[in-house]
Amino acid sequence: MEFGVQLPHFGPLVSGKGTLALAQRAEALGFDAVWVSDHIVYPATFAERFGTAVYEAITTLTWVGAVTERIRLGTAVLIAPYRNPLLLAKQLSTLDDLSGGRTIVGVGAGWMEEEFAALGTSFAERGAITNEHLQVMRILWQDEHPTHTGEHYQFPPLCADPRTAQQPAPPIWIGGNSKPALRRAARFGEGWLPIWHAPTGRGFSPAELSVERARSHFPGRHM
Repeated sequence: MEFGVQLPHFGPLVSGKGTLALAQRAEALGFDAVWVSDHIVYPATFAERFGTAVYEAITTLTWVGAVTERIRLGTAVLIAPYRNPLLLAKQLSTLDDLSGGRTIVGVGAGWMEEEFAALGTSFAERGAITNEHLQVMRILWQDEHPTHTGEHYQFPPLCADPRTAQQPAPPIWIGGNSKPALRRAARFGEGWLPIWHAPTGRGFSPAELSVERARSHFPGRHM
């Protein structure tokens, strides 16, 4: 069993020094990973829940990755449709390369419709956009001259180095509790990030929390 800790990159405890201090302390205590969530903007009515400041997720992990050596750097989760997939793949490959292969890429489709509207991306198509993001990122991380023709994104053969230090890709963990999220985990993921579920009792059992179980229900995973 491994243990991780959420970095204080939003809410009442948000601070640059505090984020660094917690990451270094977590590493010293033997924790396996530090984690960040992902919001770019949100309605003022959410300020009581999130605070008025949220550090950007990948920037925060780069910040703490520079002062740690071993601890893994995870996103729980990046909302894929908020960013262009080429930019997101570049940010994550740079983080993975600079940190010596410590990245865990948690990805989700998102839930806050107001944030989608503010960023000018489609809430209705978020699932399909997320699936194509995952395809594009793997192509960019693995192919010498990546190219892609899809419904939402198209590009000719490109130079996209650096590739990720972890090959063929960093572990991708899929967030969400819905049936589409489970299908996405089975097709694209090495792990699943549910929320508000205990491993026993009223939540899912340990057997139900496995990607292998999801794959048995949703065959055809992209390799």
